[in-house]
Parts: sequence; C-alpha cells; structure tokens
Amino acid sequence: MFLVSVSFTAAMSGQGKTLKLGVEMQGYPTGAIPGLRADLYFNDFSKIHVRIGYNIVRHGDAGEHDDERGGGPGFTIGFDILPFASHHWTFGVRSDLWFNEIDWYDMGIQLPNVMGMTEVTVLQPTIQAGYRIPFGETVEVVPTLAFGHEFNIKTEGAAVGEGAIFLVGVVVNFEL
Repeated sequence: MFLVSVSFTAAMSGQGKTLKLGVEMQGYPTGAIPGLRADLYFNDFSKIHVRIGYNIVRHGDAGEHDDERGGGPGFTIGFDILPFASHHWTFGVRSDLWFNEIDWYDMGIQLPNVMGMTEVTVLQPTIQAGYRIPFGETVEVVPTLAFGHEFNIKTEGAAVGEGAIFLVGVVVNFEL
C-alpha cells in the first residue's frame, strides 16, 4: 500500500509544472497593483503563489477625504486549485499586505483647506478566479477577477479609505 501511495504521489507531482515565474498587473476602480510573481505547484491540481508589488492608490473622493492618493510596497500569498481536467480554470484565495503612504486633501467650504499624510498598513484578503491560456510549452497568460475587502489594520495619521474591492488582472507566467 505504501509503495502504491508513493508511486501515485510521484506521478501526480512529476507532471513537469513545478515552478513558474512571471509578472502580474491588477487594476481596481481606484488604483493599480503591478508585481512580480512565483507559482509553486504541489501537483497538477493545486499551487501556492507569492507576489511582491507596489500598490498605486488613487482613491480620489472615494475615501475619507476629498482626495486621497499615494501607494506603497507589499506582498501577496495565495492558494489556488485547478479543479477541472482541462486545468484552464483556477480558483483561489489570497491575502495581500500593503505598506502605503497616502497624501490626502480636504477642500474647505467654510473652513480652510486641510492636507496631510497617513501611513497605513492594509490587509486585503480576496477570492480570485482565472483562466489559463497557454502559449507554447513555457508561457501562459491568465486573465483574473478578484473580489475582497481592504482592512486598514494599522493607521498613523487621519483615517483613509478602506472597504470592498473588485480587481481585474492579468498574469503572464514563464515555466522554468
């Protein structure tokens, strides 16, 4: 029984696709997130992915102030499953951690204009779906849709925008 289990595990993990490196771009109504990404496959049906990137924030008046803009570096860790035999669809969960500096501005109507800067650490858990489109043996393009929530978990300065987030993205991966 042990030998059968080892053989099955080796067959599942020996399908060749073990590490992919790539670039990722996600956009949302008030910003964009470019990054570098790595996907590590456990087997043909599951993988983890990590990303380092930069969150470009342009909340405008969708935040707590009349204008919020800035950004900061961060990283992502996620887990994906490829549940269908075609392995084109991917579904997963991920969580981002961003270290943003947000410049904000409030236009005064009866009071003078007020401006400031807030340092904020943002936790951004999301669920994501993607569709893998292979180009040859070593390149794939993966359009993605994600939905989640931004939580400001540490704020130094005035409160800034947080809340539901919807992201549209694309990943371009290269198999090593």
